[in-house]
Amino acid sequence: MCRCPLKKQNYDYIMYCLTALFFESWRVEPWEIYQTREDLLEYLWEDSSSMHRIVEVVKARRAATEKPAPDSYLARLSPETTPEEVLKLPEVQQYGKTFSTMVKEPFNYDAIEKYKETVLSLYELNQKPEPIEPQVSK
Repeated sequence: MCRCPLKKQNYDYIMYCLTALFFESWRVEPWEIYQTREDLLEYLWEDSSSMHRIVEVVKARRAATEKPAPDSYLARLSPETTPEEVLKLPEVQQYGKTFSTMVKEPFNYDAIEKYKETVLSLYELNQKPEPIEPQVSK
């Protein structure tokens, strides 16, 4: 970069460089068109492998359960449910949010703990078992 003898010339040259850089930044190279999911800067849960897997898991659990408990989210689904119906469930939507948060913040203990709670509720494992009373033999 050369310095011009007058301050105004320096200003004009810098403005020219910035303008040229700005308009060059809008040019799209042919290789930029082929962007994959791995190239994205932010994780998208929609249409991800995680989303497809959780839909398969919920559908398999519903198909395997003849009579789900009335308070279970599986009771709201028919045995021949569609992926769209599964994705509308609040439990699955919450799983998607917590999974995305965990991926975006991998070393955040609170995000991992929230993910654990969501998975346990999705598999309906968050109910604490009733304590077994020891039987005293006489």
